[in-house]
Amino acid sequence: MRAADRDEPPPSDSDHDRDDLRAENQRLRSGLEQMRDEVLRLGRALEALHRLHEQVAVLNAEAERLRGVAGELREASERSRVETAAERSRADQLASELAAAHASTSWRLTRPVRWLARLLRGSG
Repeated sequence: MRAADRDEPPPSDSDHDRDDLRAENQRLRSGLEQMRDEVLRLGRALEALHRLHEQVAVLNAEAERLRGVAGELREASERSRVETAAERSRADQLASELAAAHASTSWRLTRPVRWLARLLRGSG
């Protein structure tokens, strides 16, 4: 039997209001579900951002450590450069002294003695 056959009264304003409220409730629930999904998505993005922030902190600490190592290496390099310059200067000084000794009168006069000593030792 159809509604028209049963002598039911036509839907009242309260029935329409109830239907409107149900539709609004469904719309609000759908919006709430979308908001919940968005909050979950943002939470995951925030967790990823937090992990990246931690990695940046670790990398910054490593960069600071490496800056310290670089400073130590610069200091060691400078000390090495200074020591090398001092050794080079000392080598030049010794070479000059040796050249002066070889050019001296006593070196020239003792040449035959050195030659004879080598001959007697058998290395000449």
